[in-house]
Amino acid sequence: MGPFLDGNNEDIARADICYQDPSTNELEFLDYDELFQQLLTYLHKELTAARVTTKVVLIPSAREINHISPLP
Repeated sequence: MGPFLDGNNEDIARADICYQDPSTNELEFLDYDELFQQLLTYLHKELTAARVTTKVVLIPSAREINHISPLP
């Protein structure tokens, strides 16, 4: 359950978000959608490696920065 990209997070609020590429060890600056995609890729990789067969349902929070919440 979210928020996955919390609008109250200091780094998110300053738009100071980056990702260190493990293959090149270089910092890559990301936008909110790219960061969210990196998070989902990481979760998928870890769950696949653990051979988890549980279905995962993503539930965003009202504080989610890159998704418009349908409810207040």
